[in-house]
Parts: sequence; C-alpha cells; structure tokens
Amino acid sequence: MPDNVPVNNTKAAVPDSKPPASAPVSKPPASAPAAAPDTAAAAVEVKAKSLRLVTYGLFVVAVLSWVIPFTVLYLLMFFEQMGDRGAAMRSAFLPSLFIFAVGCVLCVIAYFIYRKLILKA
Repeated sequence: MPDNVPVNNTKAAVPDSKPPASAPVSKPPASAPAAAPDTAAAAVEVKAKSLRLVTYGLFVVAVLSWVIPFTVLYLLMFFEQMGDRGAAMRSAFLPSLFIFAVGCVLCVIAYFIYRKLILKA
C-alpha cells in the first residue's frame, strides 16, 4: 500500500446486542407486584371517564327530550293558529315539560344503574 493513503483501523459502529462488561445489569425491582395498583388506578380512571361520558350523554338526551317536543308542538300550534305566537307557546310548553320530566327521570334511573354496574367491578 502506498504511504500517503490513510488507513482506517476503526471498527464500524455496529450496536452490540450485549451491554459492555463494565455496565451494570439492571434487575427488576424486588417489589414487582407494585405495578398492580397502577393498573387498578388506571382502570378506575377509565371507569370514571366512562361515567363522565355517560353523564354528558344523558344530559344531552334530557335536554333534547324537551327541545324536540317543544319545537314540534310549537310549530304545529303556530301554524294551526296562524301567527298567534303566545297561544302557540302556551299550548306547547306544558306537554313538552311533561315529556321532559319523564325523560329526566329515565336518565337519572339509567345513570344510577350504569354507575352501580361500572363501579361494581
């Protein structure tokens, strides 16, 4: 080989599958079952999120159980009485409140049943 050609004697950077002999080998902690509370806490958090989502959904159902019947009854009465908005609103308000009350009671029952089932485990 000519003298002016540099020779590269370094080894290519290939990751070794074994750690070097001087590096300490990490062992799992002696208290391995300690991971179980984290899993239980995560499960409780997931259940709490699920309960919040169901609560939100039931709230939306309760509000819609008033808005939809009121709107339908109001429009029907409005067109029947041809422009008398006060009479249309009076005749639509009480029946829609009854439907709303029934919807709220059913949502509260569904909430407590769901809460009992999800928090049982």
